[in-house]
Amino acid sequence: MNQVRRLRYHGQDKHCDYSSLGFNSQLHSIQAAIILEKLKHLNEWQSKRQTIALKYTQALQNVAYVSSPLTREHNEHIFHKYVLHIANDERDHVERQLNSVGIETKRQYETALLKHPCFETFETHGYMSSVERITQAIISLPLYPELTDIEVDFICQQLQKL
Repeated sequence: MNQVRRLRYHGQDKHCDYSSLGFNSQLHSIQAAIILEKLKHLNEWQSKRQTIALKYTQALQNVAYVSSPLTREHNEHIFHKYVLHIANDERDHVERQLNSVGIETKRQYETALLKHPCFETFETHGYMSSVERITQAIISLPLYPELTDIEVDFICQQLQKL
């Protein structure tokens, strides 16, 4: 526990000595108050995300080249993101089509982590080729609790047109 305390405040111990590198991970009182208020809505927001995700999944069920997120049996997904895997090099087409009607898509993971400078010393020995391939085939749809039913229905109608 002492190590965690040191890490959260730049590695400083209680005698103002810095025995290790750490972070500035202190939470201000105002931030804590906001988080506590938001936590009251957590179950409601999670349920809304799950409802929207289910509608997206149903809208996409007949689009053969698009795979929706899967939820394993006996598990629950909170859908922080709704990431589509798009086969056959159709990602750009899907993005253009959705963007042209005002639906924002996002390439959250366009560059695989292993391609970033901080990981250049790690040897992958070709084991990560699927990661690189997948990052070139995924996009995220808008999914947040403030989406209105009208907006969700519009997005679903557009997804069915893919």
